[in-house]
Amino acid sequence: MTNSQKQGKVLHTLVMSMMSGVVLFGACTADTPEIYRIRNSQNHPTTFRQISQSAQTEAGRTIATFQFEDEQSTRLEITLEFKKAVPPEFTDGSFHLIMGGENHRGIVSPVNFRYLGGQGDGVSVGGDFQFSTSGSQYRFHLPLTSMNTFGY
Repeated sequence: MTNSQKQGKVLHTLVMSMMSGVVLFGACTADTPEIYRIRNSQNHPTTFRQISQSAQTEAGRTIATFQFEDEQSTRLEITLEFKKAVPPEFTDGSFHLIMGGENHRGIVSPVNFRYLGGQGDGVSVGGDFQFSTSGSQYRFHLPLTSMNTFGY
């Protein structure tokens, strides 16, 4: 093998390694809301897919609702409430899970959150939130998401 062939092979290997890293990084950063089941302190993806989202804003309060469904027609609704303040405040969170004919309701707590806007340019919310049923613990990952809000 000539010197230029060796250099070409090294360059090809380097480029392919870099492209693999970019693909893996992109696959690990969710740009859509995701629901994870927490087991042994680790997040495990679920088959929940978002089917709708809505938001209402009035008097410095934003209520955002996200609905999900999985392959077994299990339904999940998560509602988050934020107060426009300095700094912004997470004021309430709840969930309603309908699984196998059983209803589960409870509190959603923020692990971290972001709330941006609200001064004529729309609202964006994001963060990580946790909730649990009697037998399972879940994490809701919400990338910073622009919400089309309407007054209520």
